[in-house]
Amino acid sequence: MTFLRGAKIRKIRLVLIVTGKGDRDARVPNDRPFDLGLDKRVRGVLREMTPRWLREPGLAELIADTRTAHRRHGGEGALYVYLRKG
Repeated sequence: MTFLRGAKIRKIRLVLIVTGKGDRDARVPNDRPFDLGLDKRVRGVLREMTPRWLREPGLAELIADTRTAHRRHGGEGALYVYLRKG
């Protein structure tokens, strides 16, 4: 997530990541080449994986907090990501 590093350099403290809500009726295909650790009903890969990616080394130290966005900014389909100072 290069844009988070760029935001940090530009001293931006809050970014909005829109993941979408996913298709609640979608099913995981049987021929998936990899397992993302999701249950059989996919709620949106980005929605499920983005919080995990933000906790990985290299990104976790940039982030002060994450929260679900306000309804007018996407609600459950978006995240506010607060970047650390400095």
